[in-house]
Amino acid sequence: MRRSQLLVAALALALAHGSLCHAGPFLTLHGDDQSTIDPSPLRIGVAATAWNLPTIDVSATTGAAGDRVDFRADVVPVFMAEYRLTERLGIGGWYNPLYTDIYLEGPTADLLLAGPAPVLSSPRVGRSAVKMWSAHANYRLPSGLVLQAGALGYSGSLTLRTRNPRVPGDLLLQAQLESTELHCWAHRTWRVAEDYDEPFFFTGGLGVRHRIDEAGLAPGPKTSAEASVALSYFPSARLSVDLAAWFTDLTNHETFTSRFNAGITGRF
Repeated sequence: MRRSQLLVAALALALAHGSLCHAGPFLTLHGDDQSTIDPSPLRIGVAATAWNLPTIDVSATTGAAGDRVDFRADVVPVFMAEYRLTERLGIGGWYNPLYTDIYLEGPTADLLLAGPAPVLSSPRVGRSAVKMWSAHANYRLPSGLVLQAGALGYSGSLTLRTRNPRVPGDLLLQAQLESTELHCWAHRTWRVAEDYDEPFFFTGGLGVRHRIDEAGLAPGPKTSAEASVALSYFPSARLSVDLAAWFTDLTNHETFTSRFNAGITGRF
């Protein structure tokens, strides 16, 4: 009985995790006002990224009220690059791996953890590894608004392996997570704190993403609204220190996801 319940829970984990794997673009590094600080066409950035993933209610799948899945993501790097082709046109991209521990909580987890011979030794029941990338183009309008459009995608896997002390062998579930999406963004950059000798810039953006292809498990909304904000500080003309936040699935509180990154950008 417990083994079959664990399998149901495992399937719920895969479905829940698939709804969270929406890769979203980071803010463009090609800001209008920032180009007045240094006109170098190539910008390369690296940052530490922390994801805040929602807890998903899976009671409809497991049949036990209160069952939920909690995702705890590692702090990971993101690598970004932008190249300005002309005064108004630029191209860019980023790469971001994501590694997440998956925890089952609620009555099903309590049952599988209980007794002299528990099925689960820990509420940590799985781990996922996803690689995300984006390629896009930016166009700056005379007003200073930057439009961005491009493709992004992710691919990876979810693995759940649980040892059953009463039956030889492990219970193993593996699911592929893969999708391709299109995104469109509008960004605007303003110089702030002008009294300081070293300039600060604030960038805000709104966007929409739409999933067009899925070769693996990728449930959840196909289309969602997104938003981004960032603050950049220039200790020198060719180097900036950047803080940014990104929010997706703004219209769905159950899958609302946020991501924060802190890093540096060099201009060459």
